[in-house]
Amino acid sequence: MTEYVFDAADGLAAEHHRYLADTLDPFTFDRLDRLGVRPGWRCLEVGGGGGTVAARLRELVGDTGSVVVTDLETGLLTSSPALRHDNVTVLRHDVRTEPLPADEFDLAHSRLVLGHLENREEVVAEVVGAVKPGGWVLFDEFETVIAPMVLEAPAPADAELFHRVVAAITEVVAAGGMNHRWGHEVYACLARAGTTDVHAEGAFRSCRGGGPAMMLHHVVSRRLEAALLREGLGTDELHRFREVVADPAFAATTYVLISTRARKC
Repeated sequence: MTEYVFDAADGLAAEHHRYLADTLDPFTFDRLDRLGVRPGWRCLEVGGGGGTVAARLRELVGDTGSVVVTDLETGLLTSSPALRHDNVTVLRHDVRTEPLPADEFDLAHSRLVLGHLENREEVVAEVVGAVKPGGWVLFDEFETVIAPMVLEAPAPADAELFHRVVAAITEVVAAGGMNHRWGHEVYACLARAGTTDVHAEGAFRSCRGGGPAMMLHHVVSRRLEAALLREGLGTDELHRFREVVADPAFAATTYVLISTRARKC
């Protein structure tokens, strides 16, 4: 198995998940709303991270529904007040190797999980198998072959530095097993996994320095600092990169997030 590049013991996971949630929850919540998640549904969240999507699902399914949320590291999930409900179950579960119950859920969702997995196609089949016939799967994944674009920078050198550090981060994460084309490859994988009504759509937006999307780069650069130094970046360059992404005078686009949904046959 490939090794996940982020160290859960580095003390930065909560910050990382907070910026991810602030950046991506509006996209994910909109797709859940349009999918029509209703009271009474039984939902599965694979790789729950900080728990915000599971909490939103719990709001949508109400007291008559239920949510099962899984992750390898469940500390952020078990400590979330929003998940302390009788109809929310938090499970430590490795979707790469441990089976899921068959034909049990009305919806299964994951975000930024499958692209990191070496056996991602087998996992897709396992997740689809956990959904009832006629139920839905929804996967949100970055398409990181499309790099963020600098829209405004304090100086040309800052724009060049941003692109260089982001490219180095991409290389480090790829070396850890990330498939940077997975965002658009999900579609065909779902079509092969016994689903119908497959549909994909992507979204990105502009963000100012200091906002959650730019501070996501900040925390990622800290979590991967040792590897980035091995890629040839200097500590002074990483320091300046963090100043740039925290500066409101800087603006760039987010990564493209592709949401792909399908109905189980």
